[in-house]
Amino acid sequence: MSQECLICFDNVENKQDKVFCLVCNKKVHYTCFQRWSKKKKKVCGDTLDICIHCQQNALLVQKRSFFSKCCPWF
Repeated sequence: MSQECLICFDNVENKQDKVFCLVCNKKVHYTCFQRWSKKKKKVCGDTLDICIHCQQNALLVQKRSFFSKCCPWF
């Protein structure tokens, strides 16, 4: 079951690069998070990446490896 990205509101699929929070388990697309984080740092001067939903510093980046992109069984 996929979740809705909190930034762009599209589904975050299992096979996509994503950032998710270990506290609230909300997910966002990795690229969406990068753009949001850059804008946040420009406005707030904040260098700490926190969850968009619960504001906790408990994020985990889950990126697919090169092998999983070219070899789905990997």
